[in-house]
This record gives sequence, C-alpha cells and structure tokens, in this order.
Amino acid sequence: MLKFAQNEIAWKDISGVSLVTTDEGCEVSIVVEETVLVVGIYGSASTATGIYDVIEASRVAASNGGVTITIIIDDL
Repeated sequence: MLKFAQNEIAWKDISGVSLVTTDEGCEVSIVVEETVLVVGIYGSASTATGIYDVIEASRVAASNGGVTITIIIDDL
C-alpha cells in the first residue's frame, strides 16, 4: 500500500508511475483508474528519482505476489 497525504492506494490499483520535471520542480505521480495523482513535487531530482524508484520497485514486487509492502511517502 502506498500512503501519501490523505490517500491510501493498493499496489494493484496503480497502473503507472511517472517522473516529470516542471517549473516547480520534479513531480512524481501515479495513475489510478485513469486518474493521475501527484505524490509530490520535489526540489531535488535525486530525491524525486529515489521516490519514483521506491514506488516502482514496490509496485512490481507486490504484483509478483507474496509481498506486503507499505510505504508512507510523508515519512520519507
């Protein structure tokens, strides 16, 4: 499960993860039921890349079954 802000999203419901650079910083977002949810906007590309990598790796690991992973983004 991915937790951020007031959201709790099951890994199986996340169909994609993206990392884009905007004027405000580096934005990490997920796609849930064809809706884009912004996980966060980070001033550092390395921080955003780290968050992206953790979400993507956890999503893939959970999709292979037998893995329980909970990440609370607000704590990172």
